[in-house]
Amino acid sequence: MRIAKECPEFTKQKTPWGGSFDEMLAMADNGNSGDVGRKMLLVNCWFIGKSETNEMWKDYGDGGKGIAIRSTVKRLATSFQIGEPVGSYVGKVSYVDFGTHDLGPRGEDQALVSFLKGKTEFAHENEVRIVTMNFFYPWTLLPDGSQPVSAGFGPEIKGLYIKCSLRELIQSIVVGPNTDWSFHMLMKRLVARFGLTINVEHSKLSPLK
Repeated sequence: MRIAKECPEFTKQKTPWGGSFDEMLAMADNGNSGDVGRKMLLVNCWFIGKSETNEMWKDYGDGGKGIAIRSTVKRLATSFQIGEPVGSYVGKVSYVDFGTHDLGPRGEDQALVSFLKGKTEFAHENEVRIVTMNFFYPWTLLPDGSQPVSAGFGPEIKGLYIKCSLRELIQSIVVGPNTDWSFHMLMKRLVARFGLTINVEHSKLSPLK
């Protein structure tokens, strides 16, 4: 996986069938940015921040009852086992006003649009995304755990399980502010069970109300 310094670079990657992603995406749904174009991409979202926030736990951490994985953009880009020639990219989301934002001549490219979100509603999320094409890789499984029967595009697939090196991805695990000590100890046992030398920390925030 590569880190995208600029999100538009994503669409220059060549597909296994020749041509670029932007050309392929432009053909989806007859060049319109509709459901077919969106279904050709898979997106995995992460919160960017030097420290945890109440909003992060409310939006993504089950109201403070879940866990957070601390990692880096570089670790995200290298720990997931997605092979060439299908490219996958990590890029920071740009928050724009869709009422005035000009997408330019490539406004129909879903790969580019996938790195845009509404400024008013979502700017607080401070998000980075992993974006890849909805193809089956040698290391992928279907969400039900079964093996894919083909290597082609599957618009009916709601997601894929992709192998990942947890040792490379995870710097530490933070348990939510609304969890108790028994949950903390459970997470430590799970980490030890799988032979991972990863620190398990408790949130420094007060319990959410």
